[in-house]
Amino acid sequence: MLYTFKDVDFLGEQILQLSLRKITGVGLSRSNYICSIAGLAKHCRVSFLNYYMFFVITFLLKEYYGTDIFLKRMRENRLKEFLSFKSYKSIRFAAGLPIRGQHTHTNAKTTKSFRFSARRGFGRR
Repeated sequence: MLYTFKDVDFLGEQILQLSLRKITGVGLSRSNYICSIAGLAKHCRVSFLNYYMFFVITFLLKEYYGTDIFLKRMRENRLKEFLSFKSYKSIRFAAGLPIRGQHTHTNAKTTKSFRFSARRGFGRR
């Protein structure tokens, strides 16, 4: 049977733990924890699930864990807050320079050539 959650397809013969890890924000330990709370073995197949078990898993993911858009928004908000501090570290980050004390004369050419802007994303100078 085929189940879908947040644009991730759970195919029948896949292991449940590996299928859960395809969701943004769910890694190895979180997928193991979700399986144990739902009362499933972490190496069971998706074809073993019925609709109720899949509903329990999706409920746990929606209620207790942020996924996809929530995580991206949280990351963007942390970046905006970091750039608003105007510390030495944030000024160097905004300028596209190394922030942890590396020299820029002979190395860090990649860091200097690519620049991250909160408005435009990644791009060359």
